[in-house]
Amino acid sequence: MAGELVLARNQLTRAAVEVQTQFPHFGPLIQNLDSITSRIQEKVMQARMQPVSVVFNKFPRIVRDLARKLEKKIDLEIRGGEVDLDKSVIEHLSDPLTHMIRNVADHAIELPQERIKIGKPEAGRVELAAYHENGLVNISLADDGAGIDAERVKQKALERGQITERQADAMSEEDALNLIFAPGLSMAKKVSDVSGRGVGMDVVKTNIEKLGGTVTIQSKVGKGTTIILKLPLTLAIIPAMIVSSGNQRFAIPEIGLVEIVRIAESDRANQIETVGNAPVLRLRNMLLPLVDLAEVLGVSRVWPPGGDNFDRRERLSDRRAQARKARDAARLGGSTGLAASKGATVGDDRREETADRRDPNNLVAYVMVLNVGGNEFGMVVDEVLDSEEIVVKPLPSYFKDNLCFSATTILGDGSVSLIIDYAGLMEQAKINFSNVERATRMDLDEERRAALRERQNIILLETGTGLIMGIVHSMVRRVEKISPKLLDTIGGLPYVRYDGRTFRAVYPDQVMGLEGMGYSGGDPEEEGDADLCMVVPNIPNIQAGLIFSRIIDTRETHIDLDCRAIRAEGLFGSAQIDDRVVLFPDVNTVLVLAGIEMPHTQSQVDRSGLKALVVDDTPFLRALTSNYLQSVGFDVDQAEDGQAALAKLRTGEFDLLVTDLNMPGMDGFELAHEVPSTIHADIPMIATTSSISSDVEQRCFKAGFVSCVPAIDKNRLLKVVSLMQARD
Repeated sequence: MAGELVLARNQLTRAAVEVQTQFPHFGPLIQNLDSITSRIQEKVMQARMQPVSVVFNKFPRIVRDLARKLEKKIDLEIRGGEVDLDKSVIEHLSDPLTHMIRNVADHAIELPQERIKIGKPEAGRVELAAYHENGLVNISLADDGAGIDAERVKQKALERGQITERQADAMSEEDALNLIFAPGLSMAKKVSDVSGRGVGMDVVKTNIEKLGGTVTIQSKVGKGTTIILKLPLTLAIIPAMIVSSGNQRFAIPEIGLVEIVRIAESDRANQIETVGNAPVLRLRNMLLPLVDLAEVLGVSRVWPPGGDNFDRRERLSDRRAQARKARDAARLGGSTGLAASKGATVGDDRREETADRRDPNNLVAYVMVLNVGGNEFGMVVDEVLDSEEIVVKPLPSYFKDNLCFSATTILGDGSVSLIIDYAGLMEQAKINFSNVERATRMDLDEERRAALRERQNIILLETGTGLIMGIVHSMVRRVEKISPKLLDTIGGLPYVRYDGRTFRAVYPDQVMGLEGMGYSGGDPEEEGDADLCMVVPNIPNIQAGLIFSRIIDTRETHIDLDCRAIRAEGLFGSAQIDDRVVLFPDVNTVLVLAGIEMPHTQSQVDRSGLKALVVDDTPFLRALTSNYLQSVGFDVDQAEDGQAALAKLRTGEFDLLVTDLNMPGMDGFELAHEVPSTIHADIPMIATTSSISSDVEQRCFKAGFVSCVPAIDKNRLLKVVSLMQARD
């Protein structure tokens, strides 16, 4: 009766809109009735509520009996028994939870001797908890047992013909775990009277979805499994959004509704893309698969909105034409305008006004972003009309086989509307979340990679022959302006006098043998009187300078190094910066080519015959570190991120691992954590990073790194390598 009262209140409120101008005192009466109805509804709902402990309290005994029968030790912890749920939900919750508890005891929790062998406590832990979240009641069943092997689940589904090999290859771990809800799929090795009695998890999911809830599962092999049931508080009266699609109105329960997105035709090309021949919405950092409600229900044919055959275009244009006629007639003061204005209802005015506000070239679609079992998708509707509290009525028998509807309701104007079932709609539309998830993951990886790519402070310099070179700022001790008159040639080699000291002058382009060499050591007078630029490298005990004609600029930028286009000894590679080709010299090698003895030489550090793996997501730094290690004899292999490195460590033989700490996907710390699981459990590891602090060094020490060095500091890196050699 409370439900019927709510319906009557909704209808009266809707009807009052049309007569409120004639009867001003009517408004306060409706508001008072609305308030009283809401209070009655609240009290009745409270009377229907029961604590979940009504169901939970029977499980300690069930678990105790099962543990004794299976010769296992199981500790059950129950939390949140005071959380209230609608009586009708409570009544349908007992069987699914009992089945889940039996599965945990039989399949998940290992025997005591097996748990002790793998370092777990003798008694398995099972936690059953209830808590409120986002207007729903969550019931969580977690254990610390063996977990579910997603690969084994896929294999079982393949054997039963429920998926194809192609689907299995493209399937994510989450999708593989969800296969346990497939009808007839059981992981039980043998049928027993405890579990695996022909009643699978598909029955659990079906029963929960009948209640308007969802089931999600998370599991890790050897760690345990968590199953979460998300349930509505009540099944009697629920808040809903009323939408129109294909000239019909539908109720969308607000439970599970994340947000509403308005998309104009002008924005459609930027926001809607195609993944696997299906439309997706790019919403912030997500790709949401889209479902056109009218199309799935068979009341519309064309997607996306704004297409040549999209039927709403004609309806809107008709409305706009009618609205224009009415306005023109009113402006002229003609009888047609008066008749039109007198005969128009409130609803017609609202529709004409809405249609008139829309540009003919800027049609609008609304996307209802819905969450079902942790997966989000977008449901496209023509219009969002209103928000109402609706009374749920049973679905007529002739709709029983339609997956898209869960129940019916009577709207405020007395018309009947069908209530959309999210899960059924998702199933009917055959949404492939794995494709979208993979595309999203690639997007996010690329975004993270771009965000994490380390920016380098570089100095852009020009040689005497017009070549542009870039040197990373931290490789430079100082830059000095010098007069050409300070240059001398002694023993056929150029030197420069500066600040009371003599520096060996090195012309990088000449030393590297690049075409178009500039200054050849002749009379400086012939080269002009313009000041030159001397770059003093940041290398201890080296008194030498690289000579350039001028400094162009200093820049903080990403360096996408091309190591193939331009090759020369002593050259890392080239990059495009501001549409100019910039050469990046290896300062250490350039000085060696010039005949300058370096602090660390091959004779001091010799790692010939050994193999190193260099891991860095920045090509420039990866090439730099590899070059340093190759200079002391290492055979170097490279990986662009932690996951690629892990694959190489599992299959190849290496004697040293040098990895960047800051990488997308799997960073250096995560890689170090996974190394013991490979055949290189004892491999020495060196961390490189662009910024070192005491906290970073402490983390590196705890993670098992031998040392942490600056990313471009050759001397520090080789010093660590030499100390490792001394210890060996």
